[in-house]
Amino acid sequence: MKNAQIKKFREASEAIIFVCDSHAKNDEEFKIWPAYCIAGTKGDAVVRKTRYSAFYKTDLEKLLKNKKIDTLVITGILTDICVLYTAGDAYMRGFKVIVPENCVASVSEERHEWALKHMREVLNAETKG
Repeated sequence: MKNAQIKKFREASEAIIFVCDSHAKNDEEFKIWPAYCIAGTKGDAVVRKTRYSAFYKTDLEKLLKNKKIDTLVITGILTDICVLYTAGDAYMRGFKVIVPENCVASVSEERHEWALKHMREVLNAETKG
């Protein structure tokens, strides 16, 4: 739902419900798609963020260090905003950064490509795809 639509719903006092996938291990959907978002998967962690970077005012760095993780594979949207800022903060904290090109997207191909190039050239990120 786009922000303008959400705003209209809020102004009309309509209910807004955000849904997140949560599947059983033997979900019928896995006959079509690879298994993903399995409810209660051991080791899964959820970090709720309020700004572009997943590191800003979160426990992400602490969580990664406790698990002795030194390489991050960053996926999501938008390539030139949330992915870029998270990749930048990861690099500044000494993490190796990998951004699979086919697992990120932006509002335009131009912005998407610019961000990938920037992450490669400035953040030494690997952008395989």
